[in-house]
Amino acid sequence: MPWALFESITGLFDKRFLFAAYLPTVIFLLAIVLTLTGVVGWGSTFDWWASLEATQKAALSAGGVGLSIIGAYVLTGVRPALVALWSGTFEAPLVRDVYALGEWVQRRRYDRLTRAAEQPPVWGPLLTAFRTKAANAMTAAATGSPKNAPPHVLSRRLAALRHLSASAGLAAVKAESDRVAALYQNFAVDSLTDVYARLLAILNERIDREEQSGRDARVRRNRCFGPVATIRATRFGNIVQAYIAYPFSRYRFESEAFWPALRSTVPPEALGPLDDSRVYVDFSIGMASYGGLFAVLSMLGGPWIWWSPTLWVGLAGAAGVVSYGFYRLAVVCIDQYGDIYRSFVDLQRLALMKALHRARPLTLREEREQWGQLSQLVLYGDTAALDFPIAPL
Repeated sequence: MPWALFESITGLFDKRFLFAAYLPTVIFLLAIVLTLTGVVGWGSTFDWWASLEATQKAALSAGGVGLSIIGAYVLTGVRPALVALWSGTFEAPLVRDVYALGEWVQRRRYDRLTRAAEQPPVWGPLLTAFRTKAANAMTAAATGSPKNAPPHVLSRRLAALRHLSASAGLAAVKAESDRVAALYQNFAVDSLTDVYARLLAILNERIDREEQSGRDARVRRNRCFGPVATIRATRFGNIVQAYIAYPFSRYRFESEAFWPALRSTVPPEALGPLDDSRVYVDFSIGMASYGGLFAVLSMLGGPWIWWSPTLWVGLAGAAGVVSYGFYRLAVVCIDQYGDIYRSFVDLQRLALMKALHRARPLTLREEREQWGQLSQLVLYGDTAALDFPIAPL
């Protein structure tokens, strides 16, 4: 009994409990107290407090601390439901229509990233077309020794190329490249070196920018979304799906089945960044949820305390802004958590395979096959493809 009491007391000072549950609860209760004090009147409230005896003040203070601790434990208990709510996976009739709208918005965002990631290149083919036209122009040129391009022709083309801004579109650059290609029909190749180099620099810059844009879009899509079938109604939920899908898409590693085992292979001191990141996520989700709850209480309960629509609508609006702000913070925090999650999978998956007494794979293909076999065992109980030794006791 004394040891259980000691564990309960020390649990109150656990970092995750203090910052992810107790602190949001205290802030929420403080906001309610300040709101009620403002409604009743600061002077009246201070006079009432001054009229209390010391024992009454102590009892109220202890009651407030006890209420905040109970509220923090309640928040801890309902946290999985709150995460599901903000992830877009909460099963309730009242939120299905909202989720349907959110999924439509997120699917459009996914489609935009997919189009940007898979957009056919335009600047590389333009460079190829220019070289082909220039070669054809030289072939069609009259035999003999072509004359050098006059200085005024070169300066005009160079000036036109310099005036092509970074935002110049495909049509403008193509038109100028056609003019340069036509020069090869009448003038010596060596005299057009400067013009060719300038045009080549412009096209190569746009090719590099186009390729980088496609890579960035693919990275954003992979970091912000899981498979298309798992698109959720919120950014938060889609980022969760993205980092959950990462191990399987790379290594055929079923993270939901093997993550607890993989975590056990990590040295305790290395778990700090992961646990800290999760505390930030939980704190943000708790504050976002309390902000939404305060807004609901302001709209539904406020008018019964004091009829002032402007006050309660304003408070509800302010609480909604705070709730959304902390939700956006949760999106940033879960993105950071996902990065650490991925790094743990990258670094520790082979340590887990060793702990499972499987031979170290020599190739990625072999590793994928082994994780596939282990997944069949863990998820479906299929042992047909497995034959490995058990560690002696």
